[in-house]
Amino acid sequence: MTLRLKGAACAVAIAAVACGSAIAAPAAAPVPQATVSADYSYLDTNVSHNINEFGGAISAVAPIGDGDFSVQGDGAYHYLTTSGVSLNDYAVGGSLTWRDGGMGRVGATVAYSGFQSNNSGAHVNLNFVSYGAYGEWFASDAFTLGAKAGGASVSGGGGGIGFGNATLGYAGAELVGYATPDVAISGTVDYLGGSGGNLTTAGAKVEWLVSRTTPISVYVGYNYDDLSGVTANIFTVGAKWYIGGGATSLVDHQRNGVDDWGTLPSARNVSF
Repeated sequence: MTLRLKGAACAVAIAAVACGSAIAAPAAAPVPQATVSADYSYLDTNVSHNINEFGGAISAVAPIGDGDFSVQGDGAYHYLTTSGVSLNDYAVGGSLTWRDGGMGRVGATVAYSGFQSNNSGAHVNLNFVSYGAYGEWFASDAFTLGAKAGGASVSGGGGGIGFGNATLGYAGAELVGYATPDVAISGTVDYLGGSGGNLTTAGAKVEWLVSRTTPISVYVGYNYDDLSGVTANIFTVGAKWYIGGGATSLVDHQRNGVDDWGTLPSARNVSF
């Protein structure tokens, strides 16, 4: 059966081509901002079945007073189905972040994910709690580098198997290049592991802000998951609405608003 742990993202770092002129990314005054997204993924696995996934997420960030600290809250739900078996995947999380003008940001995070199957013959119920820290460096107007690390605990079981309470560790790295102020090309690589096995995830995503006045973006992505030899090629399409922050560029929305990579545990895709 296939599970997909939603908690952080994946991929090999890729180079993005900067446009001929400099991409301005000025430090913006902190204002409340939010994102709402919807996506579809197709998982092509090396086991006997493939998976369709539908879902969405909402996040909001708000400054604390007039300072450099902010708090962010996240929520997501995804529905997975394959060969007559379905799975509910839901998550909530929060983070406290400090931002240094146009240089970068660091934060501490905590998140909870729950996974429940709808098949009474092979019922699965998992609880996944993560905690960690992340940092992003705005290396130039056109490039962002990121890293994160932390721990996680998993409890629950399914199909006659009890997992008890397992402790895991995670780590990840990110590279984002802005081909234009409204086109982001990102690559990530993530690892999640413990005594019972490990998951390595690598992938890439291209996101385009279609309009600044109506700030909706579209994106496509590819991830490769390897869970102790069980692999999946994951193809994703989605759309995202940026709320707050004004009629500005994609690079400004991503650097001054919601962070949707560092605040998630690494290797959030656990397929199988």
